[in-house]
Amino acid sequence: MPDRAADPLIAEQRPPAGLTNCVHVDLGAIVPVFGSALAGYRILVVEDEYLIASQVKGWLLAAGAEVIGPVPSVDQALDLIEDCCLDAAVLDVNLGDGETAYPIADKLGSLGVPYLFATGDVQLADTSVYRQRPRLEKPFAEAALVKAVTQLGCTSPVGLCGQACRPP
Repeated sequence: MPDRAADPLIAEQRPPAGLTNCVHVDLGAIVPVFGSALAGYRILVVEDEYLIASQVKGWLLAAGAEVIGPVPSVDQALDLIEDCCLDAAVLDVNLGDGETAYPIADKLGSLGVPYLFATGDVQLADTSVYRQRPRLEKPFAEAALVKAVTQLGCTSPVGLCGQACRPP
């Protein structure tokens, strides 16, 4: 039997009137909170699957990031790269209809923007540059995404050019 007085997860000594076997658990002590891990960072998300894109965006927002996108195509991503100052990017490799994120990766690399691949593909292109990039294998969890983006080595939470995105 746990010592209710010594256990910080158990907030009540007795169940409320009318309830039996009731234990109050403080989920904040159990579930990791990423609230400000990426505060102020501008993260580009390129993902063609709507539900995955929405989930990734939600997780990054919860970690404090400003999410640019998500967008499902190379053209849209390249437009955003031209218009926005980015701190990092999360790229799905296969974007549908035979399109890949490699042109986006090349552009980000030339600008010095760190990025990672979030993909279900086991194999990346044979170019060593891509194989050396961090990779999250789908499916991945929120904690893994936030940790991976945090470890990209973003230098400052103000965008590489220090300015906000230009209006379209």
